[in-house]
Amino acid sequence: MIMLTDDPRSPLTPWQRPPVARNPKGQWMAGVSGNPRGRPTRAALAVKRAATDRRAELKRIASYEGLTPHYFVRLARVAYGNSWQGPFAADLRMSRRGMIRWAKGEHQISHEKEMRILAVCLRRTRDAYAMVRAMYRRAAADQARQELERIRRHLPLTPPEPRRRAY
Repeated sequence: MIMLTDDPRSPLTPWQRPPVARNPKGQWMAGVSGNPRGRPTRAALAVKRAATDRRAELKRIASYEGLTPHYFVRLARVAYGNSWQGPFAADLRMSRRGMIRWAKGEHQISHEKEMRILAVCLRRTRDAYAMVRAMYRRAAADQARQELERIRRHLPLTPPEPRRRAY
């Protein structure tokens, strides 16, 4: 024997529906999903986050092994191009041979040197980014000028319609 509630096309009865989580205004209702006071405010969530143990976040940060030779070379090529050793060494005020040793992985890059490398590369790419952005704006302005030239400045004059004399 098939019960009425076994038919998937029949409407759900009140005891089969999931609990309503929001009131008609769209606010979270108290007591839903085991939360007796409703959804916490942003301030309460911030206090809770500040009070929790940061162990998981610190473990994730501590798992960083430093700048690898592969990523060092990629970073240098992005910031300085294919012939990066000379200009990069000059900006860091060190020998070109030291850069090559880092790139080959013969020497480890210290944390202080890594922070200096990243600061120099960021400064260099920020300048390049500003130049690219300025060139893009100029190209967009040229395109806008061409489009403005195609648009008519005024409508052509047309003779007025004859006056209607039928009353």
